Amino acid sequence: MGFLSTSAQQSLQLLFNDLIACNGEDIHCQNSLPLASILDDQMTLFQTAFQTIPVAGQAEPMRPVLDGSLITTSLDSTTPFPRVSKPVLISTVAQETGPAVYSTFPQPLNESAFINFCEAGLGPDRTRTVLSSKFYSTSPDSRVELQTIGTDYLFRCPSWTFARNWVTHGGKAYVGDYVIGATHPANADIPYCTQPGVVCHQDDIEIVVRREIQFQSHSTESSFQFGTVPDPSVPQKHLISEMQTRYQAFLHTGSPNVPALGFWKVAGTSDVNPIELGGSGPVPTGACKPSFWGQAVPYDYQVYANA
Repeated sequence: MGFLSTSAQQSLQLLFNDLIACNGEDIHCQNSLPLASILDDQMTLFQTAFQTIPVAGQAEPMRPVLDGSLITTSLDSTTPFPRVSKPVLISTVAQETGPAVYSTFPQPLNESAFINFCEAGLGPDRTRTVLSSKFYSTSPDSRVELQTIGTDYLFRCPSWTFARNWVTHGGKAYVGDYVIGATHPANADIPYCTQPGVVCHQDDIEIVVRREIQFQSHSTESSFQFGTVPDPSVPQKHLISEMQTRYQAFLHTGSPNVPALGFWKVAGTSDVNPIELGGSGPVPTGACKPSFWGQAVPYDYQVYANA
């Protein structure tokens, strides 16, 4: 979605001040607020800000601010991209928006409701371009199409655009997409996300790192173990081992490539050469080609660049 401008941040701040009924200078009023009330009003802002401040978006209204001092570049096409030299690893999962779509719509979605939902997020012009393209086929249950569009729009395609920009300006990028995961606890009650072959948002976390909580007499300590899944399947074990090896190589050499594993090609300025993490082939480009998302269909940060 991009960083917020200072004016958008100010609008959000004023909206929040109205919710808590304290102006920005009234420290006494702010200090008198119960914590529960502050959190409730923050959640209200999170859920409704986009209705009056469109640039806030429907998922991440509170974001870093491009203030020109602490943050001086947006790392996208709306400001000059700096020269870079460090390598980066960029990964997504196959069904990123599965949890959002299938928890919002637990029952099949008809075409009319699907179009209305698309227009609420993309607006009518971008929706028409997306739906008239060859990239998204219709199905009896429009949740299938909505999940694919959402994953491309919010996760996969902007990540690939960032990889192209990074490479163009001097760095190296290695792009992957998890096609095997481990169901995150937040997704455990969403039937779609527990289906075989579905990898929802956050389902890569326990493949890579799992939080271990150790209880002591007077305190709770947290440690992190790299790459553990409770009772992993054989494919999960293989992927955990692969990612441990690749990350170790990347941290030591700047490349995730080791002789025992398939070659992970660095991204180019056009083709980002994405690989399946847990699979054996390249990831189809689909709608993430440079001429579609980010060009024919602008991202939110392009639509609201001057907001």
